[in-house]
Amino acid sequence: MEDRLGQNLRRLRQERGLTQERLSELSGVAQPTISGIESGGRGWRGETVVSLALALGIDLEDLFLCQETRERLSSTDLVAGLEAEDIDTIRRLADSLRERSISRQRGRTSA
Repeated sequence: MEDRLGQNLRRLRQERGLTQERLSELSGVAQPTISGIESGGRGWRGETVVSLALALGIDLEDLFLCQETRERLSSTDLVAGLEAEDIDTIRRLADSLRERSISRQRGRTSA
């Protein structure tokens, strides 16, 4: 988990155009600590991670989840509150679109 935390922290920091030094200023977390976390170091404290998430303006879970899991979770948000029949309709539509996409890809590769 530490490695994923470090990778996500680096990616999110860079996406915001922040240096480790600037993130340190915003979060109150020492720059060597940030560097250590990004390098996969262990021994960080929960308060440290919370401070970093707040400084980056993100949810705490964004530091720990991989991209695939975040996408899966956000797709479940799309159907929250819908009735089972509506969810089944969406699932059938997605299956149909997936099949059509596969057919198109096969057509391109055989041409």
